[in-house]
Amino acid sequence: MSEYHISWIGRAFSYVFPVTADYDVTRPQITAPLFRLVLPPYVFFAALLLRLHFGLLGKPRTTAKRAEVWLWILAVLALPAVVGDSGSKVVNATLPMLGFLISMRLYDLYYLHLDAPATLPLLYLHLFSFPLTDSKVIAKRQATGLSPRYRAFRSLLTHNLVESIAVAFIIRFVPSRVQDLDNLSFIQERISYIIIGIAITLMMGASMDGWFKFCQLVSGIEMKDMFDNPWAATSPRDFWSRRWNLAIKDLFHGVIFSMVFGAQNEEKDEVTGKPTTYADAAKEQPKPKPAMWKTSATAMLIFLFSGLMHVYINFFAFSTLDLSNLAYFVLQGFLCVGQVLLQKTVFRSSKYWPWWVCFLMNLVVTYGISNKLFSGVFVKYGYFEELKGWVGLFTGGLLRVGEVVWVVGKPKYGST
Repeated sequence: MSEYHISWIGRAFSYVFPVTADYDVTRPQITAPLFRLVLPPYVFFAALLLRLHFGLLGKPRTTAKRAEVWLWILAVLALPAVVGDSGSKVVNATLPMLGFLISMRLYDLYYLHLDAPATLPLLYLHLFSFPLTDSKVIAKRQATGLSPRYRAFRSLLTHNLVESIAVAFIIRFVPSRVQDLDNLSFIQERISYIIIGIAITLMMGASMDGWFKFCQLVSGIEMKDMFDNPWAATSPRDFWSRRWNLAIKDLFHGVIFSMVFGAQNEEKDEVTGKPTTYADAAKEQPKPKPAMWKTSATAMLIFLFSGLMHVYINFFAFSTLDLSNLAYFVLQGFLCVGQVLLQKTVFRSSKYWPWWVCFLMNLVVTYGISNKLFSGVFVKYGYFEELKGWVGLFTGGLLRVGEVVWVVGKPKYGST
């Protein structure tokens, strides 16, 4: 491998860590015609928005409309198959990710909301992002005296941009080939997967949270928070329930729990503070707290659903059916349910454990031990290899990535 494939940043790292040349990282190629990748989704989503705005979400919501909503949901999920392979794994993952989100939002808008968004732009925001509708949270943000656009702009500069730059550096510590990870010792491999988990966390913050902040900047409408300092999580349940991908978590929670218990959403109109969902309208009739086994089973169903979503995305991204992500989310579900059971029986005083003990335990379990089932898929099918090329492309070659920095030591057989 030529020395040319180690960037100037990689050479700087080489004074501290072993650095080896990676795959021939070149400009990512999109082999499919752009009109085939862009035109069908634009036409499809425009037709969907117009149909939702002009009649489908209106009252009465009949059996025929319910059937049409499900046809639209199936069509959204099938859209990546119609568009086809772009030649880029990163691009291939985008449309199924968006499709799954929109299919869930369709269900949410039709079944869990009393009224449709009033205008077409507001409907667009509800379909492609997560406008904040909780009047208490909105009032709290307004009390700061800062406009939604200013807060979004500040977050994009001070948070999302910083995360993007951090990704450009930390992916240098991520091997592009799974065989290199397999040739590390057990401890070295675990540390490597912790680093990969950190890289993915930063990527999610930079991309998804950045997109919602951009929507807030353009529209001036408050958006839900996506993350709440996931680095500070002290347990699997704390990570998944309170800190990670909160808007998606709330969406899954609302959809799955509504199927099992009836609508559980508790959103309020941002102006009137009145209920906007069937669940809120029925709040005057409180229901008994469901049995623990039922809530645990429903929580497992949410994790199963999350796993299937990632299998669906990875199928179109990598053109293969890999069930590793499904196993990962099922395992996380068992960890969360098991944590609740233990805290109610054996470790009733676990909340008094030092926070740093809980933090380290969660770091090892969530990022180190189980993360191979999640992140290993992206390494195995060359996602990070291509991502390194995109980093060089979007930074004009300034932050070109053509190396692996072995912070945990080179694998036994080296990187050839």
